[in-house]
Amino acid sequence: MTEVNNCKVLMVDDRAENLLALEAILEGLDVKLLKANSGNDALSLMLEEEEIALVLLDVQMPEMDGFEVAEIMKSSERTKYIPIIFVTAISKEDKYVSMAYDSGAVDYLLKPIVPEFLISKVKVFMELHRQKQKIKQQAMELEEANAKLRDLSYIDGLTQIPNRRNFDENLEKEWKNAIRSGSQISLILIDVDFFKDYNDIYGHSKGDECLKNVGTTLASAVQRPRDLVARYGGEEFVVILTDTSQQDAEMIANQMKDNIEGLQIAHGKSSVSNYVTISGGIATMKPKVIMKKEEISQRADQALYKAKELGRNQIVAFNVGKQ
Repeated sequence: MTEVNNCKVLMVDDRAENLLALEAILEGLDVKLLKANSGNDALSLMLEEEEIALVLLDVQMPEMDGFEVAEIMKSSERTKYIPIIFVTAISKEDKYVSMAYDSGAVDYLLKPIVPEFLISKVKVFMELHRQKQKIKQQAMELEEANAKLRDLSYIDGLTQIPNRRNFDENLEKEWKNAIRSGSQISLILIDVDFFKDYNDIYGHSKGDECLKNVGTTLASAVQRPRDLVARYGGEEFVVILTDTSQQDAEMIANQMKDNIEGLQIAHGKSSVSNYVTISGGIATMKPKVIMKKEEISQRADQALYKAKELGRNQIVAFNVGKQ
């Protein structure tokens, strides 16, 4: 984690010599010193500057005194948590101390300032600010890590395309969208032909490489943002095509089939080609409220079974009553 060191201290006093005196006391600290000679200037600076660690605020100023500045700071989400130390020549009477703390101050120092006393107090708030910054940064890094983990949980580790969980959630979402819009969904279930035999001949390492190439090639065949190609499990892949007719789905599926064979991945034990091929089953439905989304997967699975039964290396679309 990057070391956090971004402390800013705002000094507010209407007299230039007082600001110079404060600056001389604090210049040896690892802190950025900001100066304002009025309450309005101080409030403007606080809106412009990020991460102010502390405000050293004079009480007696024309137009707007320190108590008024503190009250306004308390009323703003941007400034309400910035600690304030009042630095004043006003006698430390109970009523002024009470007013100071009521307006949001964390301390009340009398002029003339004892340098060692001021430095020790400023150091405390510098450290508190740094710790706050570290916690904030750690929270951001944790959120980033969690986001990456969430992304990983939706990606298949081998093929680096969406996984079964991703598919299930997208089908649920698109099914509901189709019910609302009255549109069609097409689903293509794809199986790599004779993949067990491929693994037996070439080994699991080559089998993994084959699945990676198949997954990447299938994913590249769809261009619309809402369409999805996912690894369904093992050597099976699945495609969601939103607002797509059966005819258009068949065209896309056949293009996928040609693309996979076009990879020319040698397969010495395939009975349909010298290369790795796929079979596909298509189901197209216009979802209704009374229907269950599992029905489209079941239909696509039946169509895929038919494609295998007919000899593989082909695409079959589900037709009611003909499976």
